[in-house]
Amino acid sequence: MMGVLRSPLLHAVLIFGAIYGALKLVHPPIPSFVMAMYSGLLLIAILLYLSTDEDRFRRFSKPILDTLAGRTGSLKVVRLAAFVAIPLCVGYLAFQKMTPQYTPPAEARTVHPEPPLDIQFKGRPYHVQGATNPYRSDKGNREKHVAEGMKIYYQNCYYCHGDNLNGKGPFAPALNPIPANFRDPGTIAQLQESFVFWRVALGWRGLPNGATPWNSAMPAWEDTLSEEEIWKVILYIYEATGFEPRTWGEEHATAPSGPAPRYSRLLATTSAHAEASAEPAKNSDRSGTERLYLEKCSGCHGEKGDGNGPAHDFMFTKPRDFTRGIYKIRSTVEGAVPADEDLHRAIALGLPGTTMPPWKGELTDARIRDLVGYVKAFSPRFGPEPPKSIPEPPEPPDTPESRARGKEFFDGVECFKCHGQEGLADGPSAHELKDDWGNRIFPGNLSKPWNFRRGTEPKAIFRALFAGIQGTPMPAFGESLEKPDDLWDIVHYIRGFSMEPKSKPATLLLAEFSQSLPTGVDDPQWDKIAYARLPLLGQIVIPPRNFTPANDIVFVKTLHDGQSLALLVEWHDNSSSVTDTEKGTFADRIAVQFPAQPLKGMEKPHFVMGDPLKAVNLWTWDSDSKAIQQHNANGVGAWKAQSQQDVNGSVSYLNGRYKAFFTRRLVVEDEEDLPFPGGAHIPVSFMTWDGHRGETEGKCSISAWYHLMLKEKPTKRAYAFSLLWALVAAVGEVWIAKRASRA
Repeated sequence: MMGVLRSPLLHAVLIFGAIYGALKLVHPPIPSFVMAMYSGLLLIAILLYLSTDEDRFRRFSKPILDTLAGRTGSLKVVRLAAFVAIPLCVGYLAFQKMTPQYTPPAEARTVHPEPPLDIQFKGRPYHVQGATNPYRSDKGNREKHVAEGMKIYYQNCYYCHGDNLNGKGPFAPALNPIPANFRDPGTIAQLQESFVFWRVALGWRGLPNGATPWNSAMPAWEDTLSEEEIWKVILYIYEATGFEPRTWGEEHATAPSGPAPRYSRLLATTSAHAEASAEPAKNSDRSGTERLYLEKCSGCHGEKGDGNGPAHDFMFTKPRDFTRGIYKIRSTVEGAVPADEDLHRAIALGLPGTTMPPWKGELTDARIRDLVGYVKAFSPRFGPEPPKSIPEPPEPPDTPESRARGKEFFDGVECFKCHGQEGLADGPSAHELKDDWGNRIFPGNLSKPWNFRRGTEPKAIFRALFAGIQGTPMPAFGESLEKPDDLWDIVHYIRGFSMEPKSKPATLLLAEFSQSLPTGVDDPQWDKIAYARLPLLGQIVIPPRNFTPANDIVFVKTLHDGQSLALLVEWHDNSSSVTDTEKGTFADRIAVQFPAQPLKGMEKPHFVMGDPLKAVNLWTWDSDSKAIQQHNANGVGAWKAQSQQDVNGSVSYLNGRYKAFFTRRLVVEDEEDLPFPGGAHIPVSFMTWDGHRGETEGKCSISAWYHLMLKEKPTKRAYAFSLLWALVAAVGEVWIAKRASRA
């Protein structure tokens, strides 16, 4: 045993494995070819070290030579396994090299472009370099200005930059590039406030040519905010993150040694207690917890916990009113308050499908427990006794018979009146629902389990059915059933609505090759491939902004036959509407967007329907005309129908599901249409409008730019080369084995 542990071969394998494994774990930001080159250099370095001592190299090579010669029965087995595995690996690697790799393009950016000396702000000259924040020196009203800045931030900025100012707002997952993380020392800590003013005021359209390609979603806030409001929100951002702005004359930006004054007081009263305390929140430092609540929660839920924070009017669904003690998400019986664990989970993991973010990782468990106690104190409904939990019988097998019984239950109690026949929230009552506060609400879309507030586990769905969703029309079924176990049948049935197994999140849209293309939305060929799932956000870059988009996702399939491209786009809309001025509704609409001209480098038109300098080509359909059309656009409202229409297709609507089919030849004679060459990264994005929810013109749901690639037609060449290299490896093994046996 000691001899094995002292083996240079074992040492070499362990050293190489440890270093290579460590690099894989930390994921260094280096290209794969650099990683391969480093691995090769590491292997050479190990071999050079082993060969510097003749005795060490002999002990290193002896187990290898013995195995190659097959000097014992066990070594012959090892040799056989290696002689089979190595040619297979070589053949696989050769196949990978011969097969095209489909990956998104790398896009380098200037993170902090050089600011101009002067800008046009609200149509007048403004000297930006050297400008100072007028509210920073107003010490007597500092707290007042910060509070006003916080209100402005939550009404305009947090949707992208997040409650914690870390770039993880509700719209952030759908953006590329991602929003700035103000808590990163590499962002605002490196900048003068005048630089930040320029970026906030002029947004995407103020970027110099040297900063492209950018495709920023940063709005030009001069359209909405006054000069005073911009300076106040900048003051709040620095104060909330604890950074001091860089000042003129500094050679290097400096990160603060600690938080800014307001938040240093907060942390001084909470840190030591929160880290060490394992007691309930009633024993906590109330002053410290109150400041924590005001910093993290009051922007939405309000200082008094009544749900009337600065962001209230801009949110859907509305923030929870803690003073009433009525909560939707509970593991307790009907009418009861939630357990502490329910509140802890909601704060820690957030509520998917809403603007409530997860605070796990940002706050310790102790601080979250303190917030649970603070939130409970808003309502007298919480008493000293813990609320009664619902029973949770074990889950039976998910079988076709169970789902059939679940469908009978679903139809029998008329769940479809709200949730729709296919669970797409399009039932006849879906547009009449309000919560106990009188706010407009919609039933859950059962096809999108990633938006389930409680989570996607069967147990979470069971709890929702048993206890209901308090404060909404969703009833509790557990107490009214003789056998609550029967609820598992409807749980299984509901899980069958999920789009999850039929779709997957995507960063690259791949058009599979097919000998023939589908002819419509319901062609069986579409069933052979899965949907690519692409997130949407509300269009908030250009007024009128849409902070409460009706749609959050599109599902896309695409095929090509070497001559033409076919696209299938599915999105969910719980009502089919047309323009009706008396009712205040507009047409439902879909648009697929491409650049109108081939790209120069990676510089694309702006993703919100193009810009004055670079047009986009839109494939559109709307419920008024019911026609597939092509438009060119140079911005919101600047659409022009193409004289030559090259796109065909059709659209269907059933049970809350729109499906749009588009097809066009890869190369057309029209100079206004972008060619689709194989192997190229073709920018593409998507927009939807829900006319019943008042979406029209620029008020829509939109995606960032993604990239479409056409997969090549499979050839026999890759297989032939793979087999050839596998045979070469096998012959080489036999030759080496014979040489080793003579040694």
